[in-house]
Amino acid sequence: MGPGMKAFMDEIAASYAKIMERKSGVLFDDLTVRDRDGFDISRAEENGLCDLAADAFRSIGGTQTAILSAGSVRNNPEAGIVTCNSILNILPYANDIVTAKMTGQMIPDALEYGVSIAARFPQVSGITFRVNRELQGNVRVDDRNQFVSVEGEHRVSDAMIGNETLDPKAE
Repeated sequence: MGPGMKAFMDEIAASYAKIMERKSGVLFDDLTVRDRDGFDISRAEENGLCDLAADAFRSIGGTQTAILSAGSVRNNPEAGIVTCNSILNILPYANDIVTAKMTGQMIPDALEYGVSIAARFPQVSGITFRVNRELQGNVRVDDRNQFVSVEGEHRVSDAMIGNETLDPKAE
Protein backbone atom coordinates (compact mmCIF):
# COMPACT_ATOMS: atom_id res chain seq x y z
CA MET A 1 0.00 0.00 0.00
CA GLY A 2 1.44 3.35 -1.04
CA PRO A 3 1.76 6.29 1.37
CA GLY A 4 -1.16 8.15 -0.22
CA MET A 5 -3.47 5.15 0.20
CA LYS A 6 -2.31 4.61 3.79
CA ALA A 7 -3.03 8.25 4.64
CA PHE A 8 -6.48 7.93 3.03
CA MET A 9 -7.24 4.74 5.03
CA ASP A 10 -5.93 6.30 8.27
CA GLU A 11 -8.23 9.29 7.71
CA ILE A 12 -11.24 7.00 7.29
CA ALA A 13 -10.32 5.00 10.41
CA ALA A 14 -9.90 8.20 12.42
CA SER A 15 -13.35 9.44 11.34
CA TYR A 16 -14.91 6.27 12.83
CA ALA A 17 -12.72 6.04 15.95
CA LYS A 18 -15.26 7.59 18.33
CA ILE A 19 -18.08 5.29 17.14
CA MET A 20 -15.84 2.21 17.24
CA GLU A 21 -14.88 2.83 20.87
CA ARG A 22 -18.46 3.38 22.02
CA LYS A 23 -19.56 1.01 24.80
CA SER A 24 -21.93 -1.69 23.54
CA GLY A 25 -22.05 -3.84 26.65
CA VAL A 26 -20.07 -5.57 29.38
CA LEU A 27 -18.67 -9.10 29.59
CA PHE A 28 -18.41 -10.36 33.16
CA ASP A 29 -16.25 -13.35 32.22
CA ASP A 30 -13.59 -14.10 29.61
CA LEU A 31 -15.07 -16.03 26.69
CA THR A 32 -12.99 -18.55 24.78
CA VAL A 33 -13.08 -19.74 21.20
CA ARG A 34 -9.39 -20.72 21.06
CA ASP A 35 -7.60 -22.67 23.77
CA ARG A 36 -4.09 -21.86 25.08
CA ASP A 37 -2.51 -23.81 22.20
CA GLY A 38 -4.49 -21.82 19.62
CA PHE A 39 -6.87 -24.71 18.81
CA ASP A 40 -10.28 -23.41 17.74
CA ILE A 41 -12.54 -25.35 20.12
CA SER A 42 -15.66 -23.99 18.41
CA ARG A 43 -14.94 -26.28 15.46
CA ALA A 44 -15.31 -29.35 17.66
CA GLU A 45 -17.90 -28.49 20.30
CA GLU A 46 -20.32 -25.92 21.63
CA ASN A 47 -18.86 -23.00 23.56
CA GLY A 48 -20.10 -19.89 25.34
CA LEU A 49 -18.78 -17.30 22.90
CA CYS A 50 -20.40 -18.99 19.90
CA ASP A 51 -23.59 -19.44 21.95
CA LEU A 52 -23.60 -15.70 22.57
CA ALA A 53 -23.06 -14.94 18.86
CA ALA A 54 -25.76 -17.43 17.77
CA ASP A 55 -28.18 -15.97 20.36
CA ALA A 56 -27.48 -12.46 19.04
CA PHE A 57 -28.04 -13.55 15.42
CA ARG A 58 -31.28 -15.28 16.44
CA SER A 59 -32.47 -12.14 18.23
CA ILE A 60 -31.56 -9.85 15.32
CA GLY A 61 -33.22 -12.23 12.84
CA GLY A 62 -36.35 -12.60 14.98
CA THR A 63 -36.30 -16.37 14.45
CA GLN A 64 -37.00 -19.47 16.55
CA THR A 65 -33.50 -20.79 15.95
CA ALA A 66 -30.11 -19.85 14.58
CA ILE A 67 -27.28 -21.91 13.13
CA LEU A 68 -23.90 -20.21 12.97
CA SER A 69 -20.73 -21.36 11.26
CA ALA A 70 -18.08 -21.80 13.93
CA GLY A 71 -15.52 -20.21 11.64
CA SER A 72 -17.35 -16.88 11.92
CA VAL A 73 -16.15 -16.35 15.49
CA ARG A 74 -12.45 -15.60 15.69
CA ASN A 75 -11.05 -14.10 18.91
CA ASN A 76 -11.28 -14.55 22.66
CA PRO A 77 -12.77 -11.46 24.32
CA GLU A 78 -11.72 -10.72 27.87
CA ALA A 79 -14.09 -9.63 30.61
CA GLY A 80 -14.76 -5.92 30.54
CA ILE A 81 -16.27 -3.24 28.34
CA VAL A 82 -17.45 -4.40 24.91
CA THR A 83 -17.05 -1.87 22.09
CA CYS A 84 -17.79 -1.97 18.37
CA ASN A 85 -14.06 -2.62 17.86
CA SER A 86 -14.12 -5.62 20.16
CA ILE A 87 -17.20 -6.99 18.37
CA LEU A 88 -15.38 -6.65 15.04
CA ASN A 89 -12.45 -8.53 16.53
CA ILE A 90 -14.79 -11.36 17.53
CA LEU A 91 -16.84 -11.35 14.29
CA PRO A 92 -14.43 -9.91 11.70
CA TYR A 93 -16.29 -11.01 8.57
CA ALA A 94 -19.20 -9.27 6.90
CA ASN A 95 -21.48 -12.29 7.24
CA ASP A 96 -25.10 -11.67 6.39
CA ILE A 97 -27.89 -12.89 8.64
CA VAL A 98 -30.22 -14.88 6.41
CA THR A 99 -33.66 -15.97 7.59
CA ALA A 100 -35.54 -18.83 6.00
CA LYS A 101 -38.43 -21.16 6.69
CA MET A 102 -37.21 -24.71 7.13
CA THR A 103 -38.96 -28.00 7.63
CA GLY A 104 -38.37 -30.05 10.73
CA GLN A 105 -36.30 -32.41 8.59
CA MET A 106 -34.05 -29.72 7.16
CA ILE A 107 -32.76 -28.72 10.60
CA PRO A 108 -31.32 -32.12 11.62
CA ASP A 109 -30.01 -32.51 8.05
CA ALA A 110 -28.14 -29.19 8.41
CA LEU A 111 -26.82 -30.27 11.81
CA GLU A 112 -25.77 -33.65 10.37
CA TYR A 113 -23.89 -31.90 7.58
CA GLY A 114 -22.24 -29.60 10.11
CA VAL A 115 -20.94 -32.40 12.33
CA SER A 116 -19.95 -34.70 9.46
CA ILE A 117 -16.88 -32.84 8.29
CA ALA A 118 -13.70 -32.35 10.31
CA ALA A 119 -13.15 -28.85 11.71
CA ARG A 120 -16.84 -27.94 11.50
CA PHE A 121 -19.40 -27.76 14.22
CA PRO A 122 -22.71 -25.94 13.95
CA GLN A 123 -23.10 -23.39 16.72
CA VAL A 124 -26.79 -23.03 17.52
CA SER A 125 -29.38 -21.02 19.40
CA GLY A 126 -32.85 -22.33 20.25
CA ILE A 127 -31.89 -25.87 19.19
CA THR A 128 -30.61 -28.80 21.22
CA PHE A 129 -29.26 -32.03 19.78
CA ARG A 130 -27.02 -34.98 20.52
CA VAL A 131 -24.06 -36.16 18.44
CA ASN A 132 -22.87 -39.76 18.41
CA ARG A 133 -19.14 -39.28 17.84
CA GLU A 134 -18.67 -43.05 17.54
CA LEU A 135 -20.35 -43.07 14.12
CA GLN A 136 -18.72 -42.02 10.87
CA GLY A 137 -20.34 -39.16 8.98
CA ASN A 138 -22.80 -40.51 6.41
CA VAL A 139 -23.56 -37.30 4.54
CA ARG A 140 -23.69 -37.45 0.75
CA VAL A 141 -22.74 -34.24 -1.08
CA ASP A 142 -22.79 -33.24 -4.74
CA ASP A 143 -19.83 -32.08 -6.83
CA ARG A 144 -20.12 -28.59 -5.29
CA ASN A 145 -19.98 -30.04 -1.75
CA GLN A 146 -23.68 -29.23 -1.22
CA PHE A 147 -25.76 -31.50 1.02
CA VAL A 148 -27.75 -34.20 -0.82
CA SER A 149 -28.76 -36.72 1.84
CA VAL A 150 -27.74 -38.83 4.80
CA GLU A 151 -27.03 -42.42 3.85
CA GLY A 152 -26.99 -44.78 6.78
CA GLU A 153 -27.20 -44.03 10.46
CA HIS A 154 -27.46 -40.41 11.57
CA ARG A 155 -24.87 -39.03 13.99
CA VAL A 156 -27.34 -36.33 15.09
CA SER A 157 -30.32 -37.34 17.22
CA ASP A 158 -32.82 -35.83 19.64
CA ALA A 159 -32.95 -32.48 17.82
CA MET A 160 -35.42 -30.19 19.54
CA ILE A 161 -36.54 -26.57 19.32
CA GLY A 162 -37.16 -25.47 22.87
CA ASN A 163 -38.78 -28.49 24.52
CA GLU A 164 -40.44 -29.76 21.35
CA THR A 165 -39.24 -32.64 19.21
CA LEU A 166 -39.03 -31.65 15.56
CA ASP A 167 -41.87 -32.71 13.31
CA PRO A 168 -40.10 -33.53 10.00
CA LYS A 169 -42.97 -32.02 7.96
CA ALA A 170 -43.65 -28.88 10.02
CA GLU A 171 -42.14 -25.50 9.17
